[in-house]
Amino acid sequence: PQPHPIFVRRMNLPCSARSLVWVALLGSLSLNLVVIWPGQGQQLSPRASACADTRTHTRTQACTQQEKTGLPVTGDAYRIFQPLHELSYVGDEGWQLGPPEGVISKLEKRITWLDSMTDGGSSSELERARLAYLELVKSHVSGTVYLTAERSVRAGLQKDVQRRSTKPLSMTLRTEGLDWTYLGDTMTGWKRLDNVRELLSDVISAGIQGDYIETGVWRGGSSVFARAVIRAHGEGCRRKSYVCDSFRGLPPGEMRFGSKDLRWDGIAYLAVPPEIVADAFHSRSLLDDNVVFAKGFFNETMKPLSKMITKLAVMRLDGDMYQSTVDVL
Repeated sequence: PQPHPIFVRRMNLPCSARSLVWVALLGSLSLNLVVIWPGQGQQLSPRASACADTRTHTRTQACTQQEKTGLPVTGDAYRIFQPLHELSYVGDEGWQLGPPEGVISKLEKRITWLDSMTDGGSSSELERARLAYLELVKSHVSGTVYLTAERSVRAGLQKDVQRRSTKPLSMTLRTEGLDWTYLGDTMTGWKRLDNVRELLSDVISAGIQGDYIETGVWRGGSSVFARAVIRAHGEGCRRKSYVCDSFRGLPPGEMRFGSKDLRWDGIAYLAVPPEIVADAFHSRSLLDDNVVFAKGFFNETMKPLSKMITKLAVMRLDGDMYQSTVDVL
């Protein structure tokens, strides 16, 4: 719940798959493990079609031609499903951002116009338009877009588990990911959001095949941002986003793994229903067929989910507790 960013290192592992593993230890209570599996596909053009629709006020569906998914899958304590088709409350109102393909196209045209009057930048218009769009999404999910209306919510344990104390937004804390957002959708912080963008961009530019998974999503902001990166690079049809959470808070911790794993299950602020998370995608026009929710504790969802996943390119493990991380691995 209160992770600290560190630098990420690439390591060459002595295994037959020549896997590339990115590891970031995010403080004493959370582990962020990112695994990049090399694929056989060729590098894709940055202008490759995202298979995204170009509608402005209808539900986002990134792919019009989909193979049968076999979803939903349910068990006694879990459900794996596509929120686009199951959460009927998601309507057309309350749009915050349009589809990434349209926004980037408009930004690219604007940058081209601006470059006719300025010295512009060293990168291409498309690259700068893509970055501008992703910075916009980052400001939305982190809550910083709301400026003085945003608050810094006190992170960590406190006596009152039902109500959190707040103070005016601290950009220092928000950049480092050391507070919890009030109006936003992620407590990840700017530095680790940038890390997500860099990792996915690296995977895509290298032509490495596979999907994205996040285990422990809270309000879904980091997964929303990751989906924005995927769609911005025209990979919406080729890569799924697996969004895994209990959607009711953290499980009870076990003393045998350390006292710091205890008492988190009673914090109301950490319990977010799937409808809120789905709306975080929907309001940014990113809720498409390739967004899959896995609802339940990880010891219940990971086994059936693993049977559906062919290949993963990037994993973001943010289960906060030791046992939750082991369950995912």
